[in-house]
Order: sequence, then structure tokens, then C-alpha cells
Amino acid sequence: MRILFFVLFFVLASCQSTVDENIPNDILSMEKMKIVLFDFHLIKSQINIWNQKNTISLSQKDSIYNSLYVKHEITAKDFNNSLSYYINNNIDSLNVIYDDVIENLIKESYKISQ
Repeated sequence: MRILFFVLFFVLASCQSTVDENIPNDILSMEKMKIVLFDFHLIKSQINIWNQKNTISLSQKDSIYNSLYVKHEITAKDFNNSLSYYINNNIDSLNVIYDDVIENLIKESYKISQ
């Protein structure tokens, strides 16, 4: 029984290894992407709500997204390059990132509805 436990533990531990290891330096880390994407989707939802009430200009949208980049000390290019990297080269990591982003968005939605 102990052997089975240790084998299972090491198998699960190896599955949890960081997929973050081989990410180039100019690409946002998985942890940073989780945080930025969480805020990105909150902003996108807010823009959609505002658009239902009245039209938001492109410059207003750009300004809102720029506040995201300033908050996280990145550029739009950093964000777009990182997202492209994960989509094209590291989809497994992107799936892990979005699992957390979705979970956090659900938690946030629950807090707001309380």
C-alpha cells in the first residue's frame, strides 16, 4: 500500500511540474499571464456592459486597455506577443493558465452577485 501511495505521489508530482521552465525571457510568465488575463477579461466584460448602454469610442477602449498595461507594467506588444506565444507554441500552458483565470472569474462573479 505504501509503495502504491509513493508511486501515485511521484506520478502526480511529475504532472504538476512547471510548464513555465522553457518560456523565453521576453514572454510573460504563466503566473503573470494569469493575472493579466483575469484583469483583461474583467475589462472586456465591463466594456461589453457599457456598449449595451451606449457606444464607446475606439479611443476610449484603447485608453481602458492601456490602463491594464500600465497597472501590470507591460506594453500591448508584451501582452499580444505573450498571448500569441502561448497559443502557437505552448497551448498546454495556456490551458493551465485559463483554468485558473476561469476559476478566478467565477469566484469574482460570485462575490459580485452577493
